[in-house]
Amino acid sequence: MSSKSDYLESSRTPGRRNRPRTGGLVPAILAVPAFLFLFCIYPALSSGTELQDALLEAAEKGDGASVKSLLAKGADIDGRAGYRQQTALIGAAGAGKDEVVKLLLAKGADANVPDKIGATALIYAAGGPYATTVRILLDAGARVNVMDALGGTALAAAVVRNQAAIVEMLLAGGADVNAKNPADETAWSIAMERGFRELAAVLKNAGAKEAYDSLAWSGQYSSVTRPGERTITNSSMWRAFWADFFNTTPPLDIDFTKYVAACIFLGSRPTGGYAIEFGTPYEELGKMVIPFRERKPAGFVTQVITHPFAVRVFRKKNGLAVVFKKEEGPIEGR
Repeated sequence: MSSKSDYLESSRTPGRRNRPRTGGLVPAILAVPAFLFLFCIYPALSSGTELQDALLEAAEKGDGASVKSLLAKGADIDGRAGYRQQTALIGAAGAGKDEVVKLLLAKGADANVPDKIGATALIYAAGGPYATTVRILLDAGARVNVMDALGGTALAAAVVRNQAAIVEMLLAGGADVNAKNPADETAWSIAMERGFRELAAVLKNAGAKEAYDSLAWSGQYSSVTRPGERTITNSSMWRAFWADFFNTTPPLDIDFTKYVAACIFLGSRPTGGYAIEFGTPYEELGKMVIPFRERKPAGFVTQVITHPFAVRVFRKKNGLAVVFKKEEGPIEGR
């Protein structure tokens, strides 16, 4: 039986299979040095990878002695390892191992080398949350306004964890209090959406813009099993809404003389990954029209029944009554 390589060879050069192969020994001889080269460098490549993995692991554990030993053996101090492609400094900072953080910085580690999604040691430390680690990194020149591929910043990470001390430290270090992520969220809106009112006040005092019409909540689970829409126009409805559907109190108060809250329930869905995206409201036939679209899941999703919902605050339009308009064509998941 002819091999695939035989077939390709004969197809390129008609009649070749019937000729004697007098020159076959030369390519084989030439291949020997290449094989030996790969054989020699493979252990070195493997050893280098193992060194970086070991360095990251030691840094995460706060094992300073092992960190020193591995660096002495040739591990790259700014080399990246693991599935997140993190540096040893990121590993130590994300675990709050201050002594190792200091050790690495003293030996020349770059405080601003990111992982594979663009997150730096400062972002990990702020979300740790490790205030002393944040202080060390800021003093070492860590850039405070880096935004990773998911829209995360050190300030946002600290806000999510409700860490006022770290927030104030980052603001003093030059953090942009009004920076927006791809979802149009700011540190203030993140704090307000989570009900961190005292932290929101800290951000406001630092110059944060209060944008109530940027506030939104969404999720995969609610108590509503059928598709529906709801417009909330006063405080009583707002409190009842959160109590009835989510068994909790509202995360914040809204001035319903200026704003209206819109909610969409998708009802039951067979998997996770479904979501609602609101469009920009417009006026039509004496109504305030709020458009929305359904987003379908893509890729791997949770195989469980879900009840997706989305809530968004909008500025009122001249006291007009609100109507919803579902736009045709679902949006494929991103």
